[in-house]
Amino acid sequence: MDNSPSSLINQEPIENTPFTLITTDEGSFCAMGLYRITEIYRTKDEAISKATSLTWNNLITVMMIIAEKMKSTSIA
Repeated sequence: MDNSPSSLINQEPIENTPFTLITTDEGSFCAMGLYRITEIYRTKDEAISKATSLTWNNLITVMMIIAEKMKSTSIA
């Protein structure tokens, strides 16, 4: 793959999750808000499976995103 930006082909919410499936000309990945939470996979099913599997890595990733959002929106 080259370093040129990929084109957004489709964006769809993943049912019963806070995640969105993003499909580009390079493949599919999952995101939570502005944060990508998976690598780029060849198929949508691979990306969804990685994002929705209950692992420590996924749990910590979501917690860090929430903490970052809380920090950026807190009133000091």
